[in-house]
Amino acid sequence: MADIINISIHQGDDWTANLTVRNQDGSLADISTFTAKAEIRDGYAETGAVVLAEITASVASPVVKLTLGHTQTAPNVLPSGRYVWDCQLTSSGGLITTIAAGEAVVVPEVTQ
Repeated sequence: MADIINISIHQGDDWTANLTVRNQDGSLADISTFTAKAEIRDGYAETGAVVLAEITASVASPVVKLTLGHTQTAPNVLPSGRYVWDCQLTSSGGLITTIAAGEAVVVPEVTQ
């Protein structure tokens, strides 16, 4: 089951988050052979929702580092509002697991 993690991103800022992946028993997971993918959408994929941002997701077992650069969070690229996001891992065998999901709040920029 995915962890519910709500995120907040300020427009025009560089944004980073680290997800530490654990096994069901709480031990650190070995995800060294996995790839990660994360997106912010304006709704759920089954409804044909638009991808607003593809979050860069890199694996350094047991951590998945998520990043968005300030050009990706610029007001003309990522509108302020409430959206949904998730992060999925894909094993070398092709099994997909969602490790985190939640709401993504994009806060309007003040200082430019």
